[in-house]
Amino acid sequence: MAADIFNSPDRDAFFRSIEFPWYNLPPSSDPTGQPQPYGLYHCQPVAPQTIQDLRHASEAVGVVLLEAWDVVRQLDDEDLDYYGFPEETWQVIRADQHAPWCMRLDWCWNDRTKTYKVVEVNSQTPSFWYEPTIGNGQAASHFGLQPLDAEPEKLLRSSIQVQLQRAATKLGKPLPQCRIGFTALNNPEDLNTMAWLSHYVPDGQVFPLENLLLDNGRHLYDRERRQPIDILFLWYPLEWLILDRDSEGEYLWPEVERLILNNKLAIVNFGSAFALQSKGVFALIQELASLPRRGYANGHLSPAAAATVKQYFPKTVLDEAEIGDSYFAKPIFGRQGEGAVAIIDGEEAFSGSMADPFYTEQPYIYQELLDFPTMSLAGQEMTELWGVWLYNDGSDRLVADALGKRLSKSKVTDDGAYWCPIGLL
Repeated sequence: MAADIFNSPDRDAFFRSIEFPWYNLPPSSDPTGQPQPYGLYHCQPVAPQTIQDLRHASEAVGVVLLEAWDVVRQLDDEDLDYYGFPEETWQVIRADQHAPWCMRLDWCWNDRTKTYKVVEVNSQTPSFWYEPTIGNGQAASHFGLQPLDAEPEKLLRSSIQVQLQRAATKLGKPLPQCRIGFTALNNPEDLNTMAWLSHYVPDGQVFPLENLLLDNGRHLYDRERRQPIDILFLWYPLEWLILDRDSEGEYLWPEVERLILNNKLAIVNFGSAFALQSKGVFALIQELASLPRRGYANGHLSPAAAATVKQYFPKTVLDEAEIGDSYFAKPIFGRQGEGAVAIIDGEEAFSGSMADPFYTEQPYIYQELLDFPTMSLAGQEMTELWGVWLYNDGSDRLVADALGKRLSKSKVTDDGAYWCPIGLL
């Protein structure tokens, strides 16, 4: 009899053997108080052509995103506000001179309906990173399939060194003299992902976000080691950071911003990554792919990028009246399905979590309603979402690397979605 993919001794033994401690998630609303399964004890065979096509499409989308980022940096205050960027973020967006280091694209990749659309850019999140980079290969070997990559860490390793050197140059310090920190929210998934990422950086220190201290505009400190941090891998949303306060009720962001703008602190994947994390950029991209409508400095995308938008981007607008009576609405800075809702023929059909006013009170984008693929596994029909990681190879070109698959019992992928390992047929 096959082992239970959700909960079994074989499953426990496998995930412990690959040192993947967050294969279960902490209890949420489950009345039993039991951990929730995240990693599935399973490896789904995938055709090599599918992987090749996803990588090709993702790199084409990467070209569009880099052209869009270049436009965002040149937008005036009115346009930045129009596309939903908080005023507190405008300076760091404009000050970032380099393309993002990395990002994860989420895809609706439906072979049955021939629907191939990128639905989100996740460039300020540590989620679902180790799994497609390392975990897939370990699962493939365990279940007798071939891994997707012979050298899954090669691009990550080389690209992270480029980012470190760029950061050190910006600070005007030799890289060996820079203190490097890794931080995220204090939960098993985020901090364990940061601990894994820190292995690619000699002497990189990992600590929870609450351990950060400010020293009167001079330095950012790690509370435990009392050492100033020069280069920080901060996987924490900027739209949250600008709202955080200290114990006396003072906003923290103005002081952090001064450190960045005065070249006393370099945060990897920050201003440019935040600019592309916004879902409002998808609406901007739609405009840039057509004739100029708002007088941008660059006017429109290159012909190749405009063709990519037509092929791989869903129609996305800021005005609900422009989308018709069937669409998918989500907050500009939505995450994990928070506040998302699908409208079909003018009526609500399904939604994600609607609990947090932070999301539901944001401006929304309205996106073409897509037909996501489903997969039958362990007697359940689940919605598929593909993720593809892009890395800056050092020449400001985004190269597709790690790929992974999430499965959800609901039609909206949220925190409860499973990681479904994959391997080649």
